[in-house]
Amino acid sequence: MHILIIVVAFAAACSTRPHETGIADAELCGELRDHLVELRSSETGSIDIAAHRHALAQALGDTFVTSCAASLTVKQAKCALSADSIAAATECDAARASSTTDNR
Repeated sequence: MHILIIVVAFAAACSTRPHETGIADAELCGELRDHLVELRSSETGSIDIAAHRHALAQALGDTFVTSCAASLTVKQAKCALSADSIAAATECDAARASSTTDNR
């Protein structure tokens, strides 16, 4: 259940305006999905990591890739790919959101 909340929050936070260019493609989004699974798995502590990783990958599935490819910019996806925690990955959109707000 926690991963679903993280995924929903990340997807909502990473939505972009239709006029923005450089939307991430399915390949980049697949890499991002795998990276987020690894990040979340590394934060789980002493549980069965392999089983947890498999469950997370299934929970995210193709829906994440489709949503990502429809809403994330390449810059956001690459930022999240370089993140070393879920919190840092989520912050990749916070900078964009605040700069968009500042420019209004």
